[in-house]
Amino acid sequence: MRMIASLLFFIFITTCSAQQIETERTILLPWTLEHTCTWEKIEQEDTAPSEFRRNQHFESLDQLCLRDKNWLELRKKLLSLHNNTIIFPDLGFAILRKTDQELIGIICTKTNDSPGCMSFGYALRPEIRSCKFGQEVIKAFTAFIATSITSPTLAFKTNIDKAMFIEKWKDEGKKENPDFDQLISFFEEQPVPLQKMIACVNVKNPASFAILMRNGMQPFEVECEKYIVDNSRNYFVFDVLLQYPSNQHDSREKIEALAADILSRDQNRINQAYDKLKELFNIADDSIYMQMSFAEKAVFKPLSKMVSSTLLSEVDITKTIKWRTYYPPYCLIR
Repeated sequence: MRMIASLLFFIFITTCSAQQIETERTILLPWTLEHTCTWEKIEQEDTAPSEFRRNQHFESLDQLCLRDKNWLELRKKLLSLHNNTIIFPDLGFAILRKTDQELIGIICTKTNDSPGCMSFGYALRPEIRSCKFGQEVIKAFTAFIATSITSPTLAFKTNIDKAMFIEKWKDEGKKENPDFDQLISFFEEQPVPLQKMIACVNVKNPASFAILMRNGMQPFEVECEKYIVDNSRNYFVFDVLLQYPSNQHDSREKIEALAADILSRDQNRINQAYDKLKELFNIADDSIYMQMSFAEKAVFKPLSKMVSSTLLSEVDITKTIKWRTYYPPYCLIR
């Protein structure tokens, strides 16, 4: 259930709590702890491959609610330090169906390594994924985030990356009294303008990929994750990173051709694109493409995760792929 991107963006301004976005069939409301309780049950019961997972640490409901509460407090403190003039991720949007006010999906945003960028992801309940809610939600949401481009936001310090922040947040977020000062110290004091939103979509999820492309998101990078389990079983996954707004001056011919092949519905073209990526990232023939449900990921215990990415330009195709390695318990955290 991902796109995390794995996808989606909710807003971060101080007026966020008063924000409401409407589409023809849905209402997007600020996420609350009540939504957390409902969505956790949905995630646990979903047996489809988990593309998006809100409970990244596979915590109990009480622990997850405490983490949400602490995130809101961290956000409140960061906004206060900047006189409520910046934007920063909150808990996201709950997607409600207008006809019965049922919670059918989630939109959330996260911090990003690149200054001036945020990443976003979205998910819908499994039983309504064929009802084309995603198209109207993403269309409304991209129009909404367009109004936030150039607004001041926060960036990690130059000697800090997101993985370091995630490691600290994993420990502090579950405490009754987190060290907020230390968490705040990961960010630069001087805000930077928000330049773009980034979504991440699995190449095996063409429906979400097509929705993002259709709504003005531009593919710019391919990322590969290898999960090392033991000497006989290794897993991998390919994601395409997309940006909004698109950069009209930035030529991405090769990756756009790859996207066209993946979305072509021509199985020969799809297989050829897939094989090109396997060759590029040197994926062994006996490796397994990872498509696991929430329950399967909860018990999945890789020894390590290796991540690499390429812009798919001529230069990048010929260079040696460089890998970043992560170890438990952070292998499955985005």
